[in-house]
Amino acid sequence: SSLADKIIYNSYAGFRYHNKIGFNAKNAIVIQNGVDDKKFNFCIGARKKLRKKFNLSNDDKVLLCVARVDPMKGHSVLLKAFSFAVKQHKNLKLCLIGKGTEKFNKLENVLVLGMIGDIESYYSMADFIILPSLFGEGFSNVLVEGMLSKLFPISTDVGDNKLIIGESGIIFSPNNMKLAIDTLEKISNMQQKEIKDISSKAFLRAKNKFSIKKMSNSYKKIYKEIF
Repeated sequence: SSLADKIIYNSYAGFRYHNKIGFNAKNAIVIQNGVDDKKFNFCIGARKKLRKKFNLSNDDKVLLCVARVDPMKGHSVLLKAFSFAVKQHKNLKLCLIGKGTEKFNKLENVLVLGMIGDIESYYSMADFIILPSLFGEGFSNVLVEGMLSKLFPISTDVGDNKLIIGESGIIFSPNNMKLAIDTLEKISNMQQKEIKDISSKAFLRAKNKFSIKKMSNSYKKIYKEIF
């Protein structure tokens, strides 16, 4: 690594990990990912169509978790916490999308959809994007995609998730059942105006901080320095 002109990481978590195991940090830089806001954006038409398809009402509060089934992704904690919260809040719904999610047993108020090709449409169906990962994350594109789609972001404090969300969502400790349940209770009791206000804040944050243009300019700057 000491022979490289530059080492570029797409997350601060990745930088810290590689620094810890001995990678040369002198020429290292972090350039966080940019996400296409033309592809990922809120669409009222998609929202109405998909809510009708899955029998979701306007009053339902829908959480979307987009992740393959893997121990690191924290589905087990999320599903247990949700099973508690939904007993008191029947309008709370959870949608799981990602490889392997279709194999989960059917649970109350939980949609398990497996792999989806036009995933960008499904963000508009939801109100919240949730990422309950336990470990192993770097830069979570899913969070930014959800934020650009005007979803309220919720995540565990893993990888760069806290830096991505900032003050425009909820962060809680990983693998903590009580905090997971408390978080679901909190959003269940939120008024729509508060949800919308925070979602709008998250949208502006994602659009300003994680644009493709910003990422591209950062890479161009590096190329000019090297060549």
